[in-house]
Amino acid sequence: MGVNERKSRERSSRREAILDAAEKIFSTKGVITSTIDEIAREAELGKGTLYNYFPSKEAILWYCAVRGMKILTGMMLSSVSPGNEPLINLRKMAESFMKFALRHNNYFRIFLTVGMGFSIPSGLTGNEVKEVFEKESPYLLIMEELKRGRASGLFRSDVDLNLLTHGVWIQFYSFMQLISLNPEMVAAFGLNHEKLIETNMMMIINGIRKDSGV
Repeated sequence: MGVNERKSRERSSRREAILDAAEKIFSTKGVITSTIDEIAREAELGKGTLYNYFPSKEAILWYCAVRGMKILTGMMLSSVSPGNEPLINLRKMAESFMKFALRHNNYFRIFLTVGMGFSIPSGLTGNEVKEVFEKESPYLLIMEELKRGRASGLFRSDVDLNLLTHGVWIQFYSFMQLISLNPEMVAAFGLNHEKLIETNMMMIINGIRKDSGV
């Protein structure tokens, strides 16, 4: 192993250790009230050294969210099949998001804090965030199903595909945020999560379905 490769691995390992420390602090102290000093102490680093790896607490939060996003993407990927209709795969993705929010609530709370896919953390560039988001999030999975739906004549083609993909992601994300933040309301009205997902997916599909006149 060359010197540069060893240094790169060491830096990557230190970054992961910082994220491990941050997740521990976020889970015990809370995402909002945790401080960069607490994260540095947990990682056994000076705050100045920590800033050599991450420019801000917001950036640390973002990369913790990316860890969760990888899990979510894996769950969605395992739930879909090329043999399924695009509508079925999109619904299975929504169901996977619900399962993720319940099984990995610590990451989902971080999602809600950083506005995953909708904000640029302090110290990071828009291009950096865009590259990581498109690589690690379900974005490309959603886009692929929209492409398949267009190719079969099911989905409308008069809207930019990138814009349409972001629109569907926003619907997924906002819906999950709403029902996750208001579980008491869901229970109070006797609502069923599966039925809520089905209804939300119907509304999304009705918005992107190709009309006979288009």
